[in-house]
Amino acid sequence: MIEKTTRVASTLREYALLDVQSQSPCGQCRVAGHCGTSVLQRWFGRRDKPVRVRNHLGLKAGERAVIGIRESELVEASFLAYLLPVITMALAASTGAAWGFGDGVVALCSFCGLGAGLCISNYLATRTKAGRCQAVLLRKVTELEQAE
Repeated sequence: MIEKTTRVASTLREYALLDVQSQSPCGQCRVAGHCGTSVLQRWFGRRDKPVRVRNHLGLKAGERAVIGIRESELVEASFLAYLLPVITMALAASTGAAWGFGDGVVALCSFCGLGAGLCISNYLATRTKAGRCQAVLLRKVTELEQAE
């Protein structure tokens, strides 16, 4: 289980909205802000979105809690989001090359394969368990844990 400590932004009926801050690796390597990741972060900024979880612990706004996600669910969701489109892109490009098409047509086949892979990923994500990768509320952070 992958765990992260977060703060409860608000509660809504039986749910809690949590402020989960995404962590940027920028500044932690020798390139320190001069790579593609830092450029993209400067262009698009950080768009942290609240995470909704079932509030079975009765948390209130401002309290801190630990949420978790199963590694297996994260791997399945990552496969759908990243690997499946790349596989379909490579298959489409190699099929175009095997049929003897020129470079331009092979590139077009590659883009069509990527698009098909993204569509398949979207379809599977909305209709399978892997697409419902959901964080769960594990425990309330105690005052002793907050002091650390």
